[in-house]
Amino acid sequence: MIRPKKRILIILFTIAFIFLIRQIQSQEATLSTVQGGSIKIEYTAETLKDPFQEEMREVKEEPIQTGPLPSLTVQGIVWGGAFPQAIINSKVVKIGDTIEEARIIEISKDGIIVVYGNKKYNLSAPAVTQAENFQKKAEGGTHE
Repeated sequence: MIRPKKRILIILFTIAFIFLIRQIQSQEATLSTVQGGSIKIEYTAETLKDPFQEEMREVKEEPIQTGPLPSLTVQGIVWGGAFPQAIINSKVVKIGDTIEEARIIEISKDGIIVVYGNKKYNLSAPAVTQAENFQKKAEGGTHE
C-alpha cells in the first residue's frame, strides 16, 4: 500500500512531467515556424515610432574647409595588425580618427591618406622620407 504522502508526490511529479512535455512540444512548434520563415512582424502602435522603418532625415552639409593642409608630422606607423595605427603630431590615431580637422582614411606601410577640405592628401611614412633623403645624399654632392 502506498502512503498518502508518496501518492501526492507521484501525482505532482506526473503533472510536472506532463507540463514539461507540453512546453517542449510548444517550443518545437514555435521553432519550426521560425525556421520555416512564416513569421510576419506587424507594428500596430500608431502613436509610436516604428522601429522597423528607417527615418529619412535631412542632412545639413557643413562648409568645406579651405586653405592648406595643417602641419601633420608622421612620426611612426604600425600597419601589420588588424587595426593599423599611426603617430601623428605625437598623437596615436587610427582609421576614422580626425586630427587637426583632417580625417584618416587609410594607413599603410608607405604612408597615410587623409581627407581635408574634400581633398585627399598622402602623408609619407617616416622610413620612406628618410630613405629618400639618404638616396639624395648618396646620389650626388660632396663629402662633408
